[in-house]
Order: sequence, then structure tokens, then C-alpha cells
Amino acid sequence: MHKRVYEYPSHVPVHSGSFIVEFEDHQVHTHAENLNALSSVSVHKRFTKGFHGAVVATSKDLNPEMLAQVPGVKRIWRNRKHSLTTRKGKREITSPFLHQMTGVAQAMQEFGLDGTGVKIGIIDTGVDYNHPEFGACWKTEGCPWQLGKDFIGDKYDPSSENPIIEPNDTPTDCYGHGTHVSGIIGARGPHVQGIAPGATLGMYRAFSCPVNGTLHTDDSIIMQGMVAAHEDGCDIINVSLGA
Repeated sequence: MHKRVYEYPSHVPVHSGSFIVEFEDHQVHTHAENLNALSSVSVHKRFTKGFHGAVVATSKDLNPEMLAQVPGVKRIWRNRKHSLTTRKGKREITSPFLHQMTGVAQAMQEFGLDGTGVKIGIIDTGVDYNHPEFGACWKTEGCPWQLGKDFIGDKYDPSSENPIIEPNDTPTDCYGHGTHVSGIIGARGPHVQGIAPGATLGMYRAFSCPVNGTLHTDDSIIMQGMVAAHEDGCDIINVSLGA
């Protein structure tokens, strides 16, 4: 196997005929057109900032060595699938108790650290931004949610040969994992306070709604969220794919 082509072990789930290609330099559009010129190859997404590359769809039997020979290609790997199984917790622990355990309370009380001036991007299932602990707002003045978008929508089903990706206008959470994570990070409501209640937050939704009890995504969608968070100037990017 060509050193530019990275193959995952056989037990790792991947999209057949879907690859992520990294280019050697910033000439993304030139290299992408070189790939498009190949038979049975189609460039679906281009990355021009942070990561210079593309997401490529090919015929299922195409040998990735063919892509590796294209001038400007630095590295290739298959587009992995990721899943998050739904489950319900059995215990509820209040945030003041956790803050005493983790030292967050000390950071806030003794050092005055509450996340003010920090931008935090969250790659997850979305967020219930209408929740009172987040101020029930989205990108309005004084709202903690000033950044983010949906990259997947509600119709994504990985069992389909061509999964439907129709992002919503806002990254609404249809499961709850992203809302839970966001609460830990930046809740500032009447009952719950997060670790950084003064931070500016961004939600970059990368997971589907539950399909038979499981949420799905893939490397290319996660990358879009991470690149967007980087472009938005996030100081911290949180990704919890299997937690």
C-alpha cells in the first residue's frame, strides 16, 4: 500500500467509496479539479482553511492508490462512520456538588475565572438553546450562543447508499447529548451553572437524530464542524464522540 494511503483495520466501519484527501499546499481548488477529472471520482466538499483538502466520492471498487498518484495529494484515508448509542442516566448530581469536587468553585471564587472572553466551540448533537439555563436565545445580543450551525440535519441515515444531509437553520438538538455537554460547559440559568458561564458558545451539530436508538455521523461531517469552529476563532473546541 502506498505510504500516502492510510487504511483502517477491517473492524472499523467506513463509508464505501468515500475518502478524505489532504493536499500538499493551499492550492485546494486546483488539486480538487485534478481529482474531479478522474473517471468515477467526484469532489463533494473542499476545505480551504485550517485543513487543506477535500471529501471525495468514488466508485466502490476504486483503488485509493489511483487518488494517491494525483499531483498535489499528500495523504488519503477512508471516511469513517461514528455512532452514539442512546441511553438514560440513573442519577442526577447538582452542579454545585460537582464544582466542589472538580475545583471549578475554587477557580471561580478565588481567581474570578468564569470563561469571560473565551470562545468555546462544541461539536455534538446540537443544543436546546431555548432552555432557560442558556437564556432561551440564539445569536441575539447578550446571548451566550453567538456561533455555530447545523452540518447534518434530521434525515441522515447511514444505512442509505447516499445519506440525506439537509442541515437545519439552527443546530437544534433532537437527542440531548449536546445540550447536556453544553450545560456542563456554559449553563448560566436560574438552577444550573456550568464551568464557564461567562464564555461565548458555539454549537456545531455533527450528529443525526436517533435511528433505531443510535445517532450517527462520519469523519467528513465532524471535520466540517471543527474547521468552522476554527474559522470562527474558537479558543477551545470540544468533541465528545463516544462519551
